[in-house]
Amino acid sequence: MVGIAGDAITADLYYGRKTAGQHAEPVDESTPVFDGISISGISCTGAARAIWLNGLPEMPIRNISISNSTISAEAGAIINNADSVTLHNVTINHSTGSRLTVTNTANLTDR
Repeated sequence: MVGIAGDAITADLYYGRKTAGQHAEPVDESTPVFDGISISGISCTGAARAIWLNGLPEMPIRNISISNSTISAEAGAIINNADSVTLHNVTINHSTGSRLTVTNTANLTDR
């Protein structure tokens, strides 16, 4: 991928909501679930942001594996409201901010 206007990798559970809140809503059949996703072999040059993983307070993104990937982007990766995320052999070249910003996330492995 070359010249991506947005994120090289995106998983955003707020896709159906207008704004992101930090309080948990009741979980029901309309609550989105991202669980058990593996991504490998991504090569990207020129994205706005490398990775955006954004779960809900009541439903974190779970069991995400990103491996053997190289991403060059203006901004690094942001992971919010997630559990059991693995970055294995992931190179993030970024020009602004931190390589990895993590909030409300448990069991992150970055090796």
